[in-house]
Amino acid sequence: MLNLILSYVASFLALALIAYSYLINKKGTYLVFQGLGIVFLIISYFFISKYFAMISMIVALFRTIVFGIYELKNKNAPLILS
Repeated sequence: MLNLILSYVASFLALALIAYSYLINKKGTYLVFQGLGIVFLIISYFFISKYFAMISMIVALFRTIVFGIYELKNKNAPLILS
């Protein structure tokens, strides 16, 4: 029961971070908040033992990191990554 409650708390934090990221004007900061939201979703899935979803979110986190790196270098990410 505690794991379910912790999962709900982590997913609520993820929802709040991702919703707030849409209010940000800078793309780099937007990607940071998106990445933090994904981390909290990974934690949420970990608490309820949904490992396949956790792995999918890890892939999404790496994708966000790659987009962040492209943003730091002021380059456009290749279309194939989208």
